[in-house]
Amino acid sequence: MTPDFQSAFQRVSALCDHFDAQREHVTGAAYKEAEARDEFITPFFEALGWDVRNTAHRSVYEKDVVIESRQNISGSAKSADYAFRRPGTHLTSFFVEAKKPSVDIRGHAECYQAVLYGWNASTPLVVLTDFEQFLILDARSEPDRTHAARHVLKANGSYTYRDYRDPEKFAELWGLLARENVAAGSLDKAAAALPRLSGRVKKDDLLARGTGPVDETFLAQMELWREKLARSLKRTNHDLDGERLTSLTQRILDRLVFLRFLEDRGVERDVRFASIGQSGSAWRDFLKVSRRLDARYNGIIYKKDPHGCEDPALEVDDPTFAGIAEKFAPENSSYLFDKISITILGSIYERFLGNVIVARDKTAVVEPKPEVRKAGGVYYTPDYIVRYIVEQTVGRCIAGKAPKEIEKLRFADIACGSGSFLVEVFASLIRYHLAWYLADGAPKWEKKAILRTREIDGDYVLTLAEKRRILLANVYGVDLDPQAVAVTQLSLYLRLMEDESFPSTQALFDFEKHALLPSLWDNIVRGNSLIDSDVADLFGLSPDEKYAICPIDLAWSFKNIRPDKSAAVFDAVVGNPPYVRQELLKEIKGYLEKRYECFSGTGDLYTFFMERGIKLLKTGGHYGIIVSSSFLRANFGEALRETLKKHAAVERIVDFGGLPVFAEAKDTYVSIPLLSKAPQAPRVEITHVRSLEPTLVEEQMRETSYTIPETRLSPAAWSLASDAENAVFEKLCAVGKPLGAIVNGTMYRGVLTGLKEAFVITAAQKSYIAVRSPSSAGLLHPCRGGEDIREYYIRPQDEWLIVIPHGSTRMAMKATGTLGERKAWEWLNANHGPLAEHLAPFEKGLKAREDQGEFWWELRPCDYYAALAQPKIIFPDICKHPRFCYDDTGIYVTNTAYFLGTGDKYLLGMLNSRVFWFCIRHISIPFGVRAGEYRYRMFYQYMAKVPIRLADMETNEGRAMHDQLVSHVNRMLAAKADANGDDGIKRDRGLRQCESLERQIDELVYELYGLTEEEIALVEGDS
Repeated sequence: MTPDFQSAFQRVSALCDHFDAQREHVTGAAYKEAEARDEFITPFFEALGWDVRNTAHRSVYEKDVVIESRQNISGSAKSADYAFRRPGTHLTSFFVEAKKPSVDIRGHAECYQAVLYGWNASTPLVVLTDFEQFLILDARSEPDRTHAARHVLKANGSYTYRDYRDPEKFAELWGLLARENVAAGSLDKAAAALPRLSGRVKKDDLLARGTGPVDETFLAQMELWREKLARSLKRTNHDLDGERLTSLTQRILDRLVFLRFLEDRGVERDVRFASIGQSGSAWRDFLKVSRRLDARYNGIIYKKDPHGCEDPALEVDDPTFAGIAEKFAPENSSYLFDKISITILGSIYERFLGNVIVARDKTAVVEPKPEVRKAGGVYYTPDYIVRYIVEQTVGRCIAGKAPKEIEKLRFADIACGSGSFLVEVFASLIRYHLAWYLADGAPKWEKKAILRTREIDGDYVLTLAEKRRILLANVYGVDLDPQAVAVTQLSLYLRLMEDESFPSTQALFDFEKHALLPSLWDNIVRGNSLIDSDVADLFGLSPDEKYAICPIDLAWSFKNIRPDKSAAVFDAVVGNPPYVRQELLKEIKGYLEKRYECFSGTGDLYTFFMERGIKLLKTGGHYGIIVSSSFLRANFGEALRETLKKHAAVERIVDFGGLPVFAEAKDTYVSIPLLSKAPQAPRVEITHVRSLEPTLVEEQMRETSYTIPETRLSPAAWSLASDAENAVFEKLCAVGKPLGAIVNGTMYRGVLTGLKEAFVITAAQKSYIAVRSPSSAGLLHPCRGGEDIREYYIRPQDEWLIVIPHGSTRMAMKATGTLGERKAWEWLNANHGPLAEHLAPFEKGLKAREDQGEFWWELRPCDYYAALAQPKIIFPDICKHPRFCYDDTGIYVTNTAYFLGTGDKYLLGMLNSRVFWFCIRHISIPFGVRAGEYRYRMFYQYMAKVPIRLADMETNEGRAMHDQLVSHVNRMLAAKADANGDDGIKRDRGLRQCESLERQIDELVYELYGLTEEEIALVEGDS
C-alpha cells in the first residue's frame, strides 16, 4: 500500500528521533556505512514508498531498487549505492550514494563519486546522503574531481536531518523522490527546470571533455581517437586505403571498449586494462591481451585477423596508441562501463558509424558517408520508441508461450544499424524467459542450469548458456554496412554479458572447454536487404558492381531458418529503415521498379523496406517500424499504401504529428505503423502522441485515441481523422470544389533562387542564384520569400530579382539591397559568356559549378513571369496558420513561397478561414512544431485537394454572400496595413478591426458551407 505524506512524515520524524538518541555513536568513526544504510537510509526511502528490500519478491528486472554489494570506481572496489528504478520498469531513475555520518559528504571527492554514477547512466539527478545530510546533485555533465561539489543544486539541493522534521522541507523531498511522484514524472520535471547546459565538448590532444551528457562526450572522445589512430596508421602504412583504415580503427576501439566493459562489470579478472603498456610496447601488449581474450571469449571482437590488427606487416606508432590506451584506462577516464547502458552505447555507435575514413596520400580524414551527408546526419531511434515497437511485435509473439515454443520463433531487423532494436529484442526475451522460469519454480530450473543466483544480491538470473541459446535461436539482423554488422554483434555480446561475473563465466568456461561468446555470423549478416542475388543476372553486373551492391537472398541467408513457400521467414520484423530519396539509388532503381509493387519514381528508400518487411512475415507475424509519416498522404506513397493493405492487416498507427522525435532532425515527422499477417479487422486503432515528456510518452503510445474504419486507409491517402472530424471533412468536400480545379493549373512555386547559399554578394550578405537563360538585358523586380508573407499582409523588404528575358525562357538572380544589386550586375556582366556555355548541356534540376559559386538551372517559360506580374494570391510553402495575401504590385516570390495566378478576393477570404485550415490539416502533413503549433506544407499536391465552396452567382443570395465576403476581405487588407504601420492610433484601431473582421469572415464561410454549431465546434477545436 502506497504510504501517504502524513504517515511518511511521521516515520521519518521517528528516524530523526532515533538519530538524535544515538548521535554520539552513529557519528563516530567506528560506525560503518553499511550500518547507516540499514538503520537510517533504507528506512528513509521505505517511508517514501520504495520497496528497498524487495519484500514483494520481484525479479531482478522488476524490483524497485537494486543494491549492489561491490562497485569499481576508478579502479578500486568499494561499497556501493542504490539504483532506484522508474516504477513499473527496469529503467534507473536515480542513484543514491550512501556514506556514514562521520564523512563530510560535501567534499569534492564524495560529490564526484555520486555524480559520476548518474552521468554515466544518464540519470540527470543523484542523491548523496549519510542521513544526517542530504544532497541532490546535477549529474547531467561530467564531474571535475576538484570542483564536483558545484553539482549540488542551488535551489532545494541541500538538507539536514533536522529539515526532515519541517513539514514544508520534507514536502520538497516527498514531492521529488516519493515513489508515486517519481512514477508521475517528478524527476523529469525537476531536470527540465535546471539551467540549460552548453553542451560543448572541449578537445585537447587526446582527450575530449564534455559539459553535456555522457553519450555526446564519449562520442566526441571516440571520434577524436579514431582520427588520431587513422592518421597515425596512414603515416606508417602508406598503402592502407580508407576501407581498411575504417575497419582497423573501429576494431581497435571495439576491443578497448569491450575490455573496459568486462573489467568494470567484474566479468574479467585475469586480463586487466592496466597490462597494456607494461612491457614497454602498448601495441604488443594489446595484441597479447587480444589473444588471451579471444581464447576465452571468441566472437568477432578479438578474433585473429591477418588482414586487420594481427597483420604482421602492419606498423603501429606505439606512442600514439599508448596515449589513447592510457587516457581510456579506468584510473584516467570518467567512464564507468557498469553504469553506461547498452542503449547509450548503441546511440553512440549509431552516430559513430555515420562517418568513414578517407585515405589521402600521406594522411587520412574522417568524413560523413554520402547518404548521411544527404540526410543531414544520423538519427538514432529514442529508446522509448525501440521498447514500444519491440513490445508491440515481439512481445505479442511470445506472450503466453513456453520457452520451447519461443525457440521456434525468429525476430529480425533488416536494416539493423548499430543494433539498438535487436539488443532490445534480446533483452525483452531475457526478461520474459526469466519471469516464466521463476513462475514455473526457480529451484527446478536452477538444478537444470537454466537459472543461477547473482553473487552481488542473490537474485535469480538466466545462465550465460541459456542466454546464448536464446540469442542464437531468436535474433537476426542484416545491414549493408560491414561496420554496422560488427557493431551490432558487439552490442549483442555486451548485452549477453551484462549480468555476468567472473565466477559465473569461469564455471561455464571450465565446464564447456570452449569460448564464452557464440559466433553470430549466421545471425547478423551483411547484405542489401532489398536486393536478391538475381540482380547480377538481370542487369549484367560485373563482380565488382555486384560486390558494391551486396545482394542477399534473405529467405535463405540464415543457417537456422528455412522459408515456407512464400519465402516468409520471420515472426516479427522491427526497425528504423533509412530515409533516402530515390535519386541516390540510380544504380538499383531499375531493379526496385522491377521487383517492388510499391515503386514510385519519387519515393523514399524506406518504402521498399516496408514492403520487404511485410513480405518476410510469417502468417500471424507482427511488423512495427518507425518511419516518415509522408507515406500516409504523399503521392509517392499511393502504391505502398495499396501494397501494405494487400499483404497485411493494419492494426494501429501511432502518429507523432510534428513532434521532434529525432532531436537532430526537428523537421522530420514520424509515425509507427503496426501491422500483422492476419485478416484485416473492421476498425484500426489510432494513437496521437501529444507530448514527448519522458514519463508521459510511453503511456500515450499505449493508449488508443480512437478507432477508424479500415476503409478509410485507401490508396489515395490514409486519413487518421476521427469519425466525427472525417464526417465534417467529407461534408466540406461534398459541397466544395477542389482548389486545383478552380485555379486550373495556375498554382506555381516561386522563382527557385535560394537552393544553395553559395554565391557571396558582399562579406555580410549572400545572394541566391537561379539560372534560366543568358541574356544581355534585364529588369529589376521586388521579391519576397515565404517568411515575408503574412495573413493579408506582405512585409516590406529590400530584396530584388534581376530577370532577363531571352526567347521563351528567362534567367533570374536575387540581390539584396542597392549594393547587392550592383554586385550582382558586375558578376553577371563578367560571367555572361561562361553561363551561356554552361547552359546547353544541362536540363532541369541539374547544376553547374562556377568559380564564384554553385548554380541551379531550371528553365521556365515567359508566361510564368507574366503570371507573377498580374494580380495574384501568394502564400508560404510551410506555415502554422493561414497566411494568404493579395498582391497586384508585381512582387516576385522566391522558392519558399507559392502563388495562385488569380486575384480573386473571394478565394482569398476562403483560404484564410478556419475552414481552410481544418481541411489542410486533414490533407497535408505536419512539418514540425513552432511556438506550440504544428506547421503544415502548402505544396500543390495538398492544396489542390482543398474543397472550396463557390458562391452561387445565379441567385441573389449567392451573389450577396460573394460580395459580402469580398467586402470583408478588402476591409481586412486595409486594416492589416494600418495594423502594421507606424501610426500608433491607426495601428491599435487596425488590430481591433482585424480581430472583428476575422470572426466575420469565418462566420460567413461557415454559412457558405452550411455547417452546424456542432460541426463548427469541431472545426475550431481542430484549428
